[in-house]
Order: sequence, then structure tokens, then C-alpha cells
Amino acid sequence: MRNTVNILIDEFGPHRVLFGIGHKSHYGAAIAALAHYEIPEKQRAMIAHENVEKLLGLKPLKTKICSYPEILKKKPLWQIVRSGKPVKNVRIIDAHAHTGPTHRGWYVRDIEIADYVNGMISQMNSLGVERMVISAETALFGNPVEGNLIVEKYLAKRHNDRFSGYLVYNPRYGKQMDGELDNFFRRGFFVGFKILPVYWQIPVTDKGFVPVWEYADKYRLPVLIHTWDDPCDSPALLKDIVKKYRNAFFLLGHSGGGTRGRLEAEELASENPNVFMEFCGSFCTPRSFETSISRVGIEKVLYGSDGGAHDQAWELGRYLSMPLPDDELTVGLGVNFLSILKKARRH
Repeated sequence: MRNTVNILIDEFGPHRVLFGIGHKSHYGAAIAALAHYEIPEKQRAMIAHENVEKLLGLKPLKTKICSYPEILKKKPLWQIVRSGKPVKNVRIIDAHAHTGPTHRGWYVRDIEIADYVNGMISQMNSLGVERMVISAETALFGNPVEGNLIVEKYLAKRHNDRFSGYLVYNPRYGKQMDGELDNFFRRGFFVGFKILPVYWQIPVTDKGFVPVWEYADKYRLPVLIHTWDDPCDSPALLKDIVKKYRNAFFLLGHSGGGTRGRLEAEELASENPNVFMEFCGSFCTPRSFETSISRVGIEKVLYGSDGGAHDQAWELGRYLSMPLPDDELTVGLGVNFLSILKKARRH
């Protein structure tokens, strides 16, 4: 979560927090997160090594015990992020994000939209993220007409240079939404759709989503879909849909989640030019993401963080620390998503 360490320090003290690298699928995510936390350098050092040294009675390590990987010579962007600095001269468009207030088990202290958004912008600036494309929690878990309007009115007026939106479409409110689609998209803040099938317990194959497919197909819009290996939004369920609506762009949020979902996402993306794999949350499988890239091609990958409840630094660090040269990864940071947006038809 965003600001996890700050919460732990406030609740338990900096001397009670230990650093852990996590599973191999996390790559260097934890390193980047620690580097970008807004805490004093003394506390950063305590968490990085001093606390565990004291706990286990270890002497500080004076020399490195492993060789310097050759791949790091081809990863200047990762070196920047792991040093706690922002990336420059590379366009980073975060294709998967949310505005609060947050719930569902997330513990984020920012409740009011102004505080929440300011926290997101602070992290964006720290990392060098140009723009985030968000869907509103108020729309995902409430009346979507009202929820979409709340975030549009706030962000379009104050932060139109940093945020765009996905229009949340919940079929349970289809009659209310259908008559407002043109109005929402004509105003320019929303650039695509977001759907959350498993949370709503509506399979992605349900006819209630047809208005989304048809509208996205007509105007060549992206649809960000929460995908996981479950009965409601497993990527394989989209097999016929993506072929029928070839002008729409299907963004597989979390790249299918677990191992089965990842394999299904790879198959769907490799066989259909309008299907893309979105990066955030794709660490829930031992299958390496660079293996997925080798199968589908980097041109089918989109970077996303799932911020603002999720830690942007954690996901960007995870992406840039993959054992691939930076020049193979950069197009996934923004170029691919911008290419999709350029193909949209004007209302």
C-alpha cells in the first residue's frame, strides 16, 4: 500500500520495521519503494539493514558478497529509481490507477478526494510519472453515474494536465449509464471504460456489457478489464468478444492474475492485435513477466501501478528492475498506451 512504512512507523516505531525483498516475481519493487518513502534517511537506514543487524547480532557488511550483474549496465532508469530519484526524458503514462476513498481492505489515511489526489501527485512527481488514467472508487462501488461525475468534476477542473479517466460502467446501472455515454466522452476527461466483473459478480460474457463493447468498438476506445483466473473475468472468457469487436482495445488488467490467468492472457494478446497485457498486480504467479514479454512482444505491454492505494514506486520499481535492458522496456511505460489513445475517433 501507499505509505505503508509511514503507517508502521507511526504505529510501532521505526525500530520495529524490517526490510524484505519478497518473492522473485517482485523483482526490485521493495528496493524502489523504500527508496521513495518520505521518511528521514536515518529511518531508511534502520529499515534497510540496521534493525535486522541489531536483532540478529550481525556486524555491518563492509563489502559486497555478490558480483555486479552485467545487465545493470543496460538499466540506467532502474538505477535512477532505486536511488529515490525521478525518471526524466522518458514518458511514463500509468494506465491503471484509482481515486479514493479506498476500502476493501486497503488502509489509506486519505479520505477526502483533495488529500487523496495530492498524495498521488506527490508520488507521481517523485517518480517522474507524467499522467495517470484513473477509475473512481466512488463509481466502482456505488452509483456509477454519480461516482464518475464526482471525480470528473474535481480532476478535470484542477488537474487535467496530470489525470485522465476511465468511465466506470456497471451493468446494474445500465439504463442510467447508456443515455449519458455521449455526454461523458464529449467533455474529454474520459478516454475509455473500466469494468470490474468479479467484484460485481457479473461474468464478462454477460449481455449487460454489450453497450461497452459496442461503444468502444464504434469510437476505438480502450476498455480496462479486471482479469483474474476466476469464473467472472478469466481472460479466456474474452476469446469471442475481442474478435467480434476488433476496433475496441481490450486491456487485461493484472495480466490475468494467477498462473492460469497469465497463460490465458498471453494467448489472447498474442493472437489478437487489439488485446494488451497491463502490468500491475501481475506478481501473483511464479511465471516471470519477461517470459510473457518474450511471447507477446513488448508492444503488447502497458505499465500500470494500481495507485493510489497501491504503491506507485513499488510497481514502477518492479517493472524497471526486470532483467531486461531499459531500451526494451521503455515503450511499455507510455508509448504503447499513447498509441492506443491516438486511434480514438472523435465524438
